[in-house]
Amino acid sequence: RAGIARYAAISLLPCESRECFSSQHAADGLGTIDTPERWLAYRIASDSAFKELHRPMASNNLVVKALRRAKRIVTSYCPPWRLRRQILDVLPRSGRGLDEWVVADVGANLGQTALQMRWALRGVARPIIHCFEPFAENYATLQANTSRHSCIHTHRMAMGEREASMSIALSPQSQWHSIANQDQWRARAGACEEIEVSTLDAFAGREGIERIAILKTDTEGYDLEVLRGARSLLESHRIGAVICEVGFNPEDKQHTFFPGVFSYLLDRGYRLYLVDDQIVYRSPMWGGVPSVGYANAWFVAPKSGR
Repeated sequence: RAGIARYAAISLLPCESRECFSSQHAADGLGTIDTPERWLAYRIASDSAFKELHRPMASNNLVVKALRRAKRIVTSYCPPWRLRRQILDVLPRSGRGLDEWVVADVGANLGQTALQMRWALRGVARPIIHCFEPFAENYATLQANTSRHSCIHTHRMAMGEREASMSIALSPQSQWHSIANQDQWRARAGACEEIEVSTLDAFAGREGIERIAILKTDTEGYDLEVLRGARSLLESHRIGAVICEVGFNPEDKQHTFFPGVFSYLLDRGYRLYLVDDQIVYRSPMWGGVPSVGYANAWFVAPKSGR
């Protein structure tokens, strides 16, 4: 059924739009989208498509059902059932019933991870999910997508190494907004936006959070700064697991280079558990050869706390 839904949705996409979007993506230095599935993933991740598929529509419409199913498949590369299994592998249940687990979703974008995390933790814990998204357009959609779930709390702010206010040049696509990759986006002479930056240590102190079960960070190249802003939490092993989007090519400024994240967390006692959701593509930045562009790296505290 998943395959039928995916290809039904792909069949509705105009080829010329697919080619145009792929060319723009390559021009931005982010690689070539060379398959219909990858094009659909990026198309649905964009604001307009995500909002389009969230409009109330007749449930007996077969095309709508196919699109909704396809959206659920491609808005995250990790299905909820697999996410659940991986979480239980590194953070087993205590056996005392449903404990309260705090989840920090840094770079929440439109709420994709938060919604999947909520599903994955059903029957495992009582999640309190804090979503951090600094950019106005993304934040408005994040609120709309998560407002009916009382366990999800949204915060319009970025996380970094220190608290500050910043003026950030915006990318052409909202999912690529990046504090780190400013040289590229400022050169495009796009719009700028003022954002507020805090740190996880400061936020946890203000909110009285003693322990974070899961920290997910996907900030388009700013993830090492996010981790540095959680130094106290990490050094005291009060974060049970870290899921960090990492890149594997030093030329790629849109993703945090893996060795830096690995060294920083290893120095604080965290061990690499898994490298998941690997995305392979060609980019002129590394000679056009196929290479792992980015993936999600899972790290686990010495004694995984929740």
